[in-house]
Amino acid sequence: MVNHVAFSLTHVRYAEGDTVGKLLALVTLAPIFMFVGLFGAFLARRELQYVTLMIGIVIDEVVNVVIKKVIKAPRPSTCVALEMCDSYGMP
Repeated sequence: MVNHVAFSLTHVRYAEGDTVGKLLALVTLAPIFMFVGLFGAFLARRELQYVTLMIGIVIDEVVNVVIKKVIKAPRPSTCVALEMCDSYGMP
């Protein structure tokens, strides 16, 4: 059985020693990196387009949570190995 490790910034798990898995764990943090970058750009330039993009990211996250709770799709059987069976999966 493959040993999974958690990425230290979040609870994204990937196979130990898997560089592609580690890269994909970083990719899952893209919305957070984008939000922080947009906030920094807004503070530096004071342009409202950055605020609009940040609001869009927040709305996207809220819509994703609502869809997840409405559809209530079960997680795949591999959730046991990842210890993540306590929430719904995405369709």
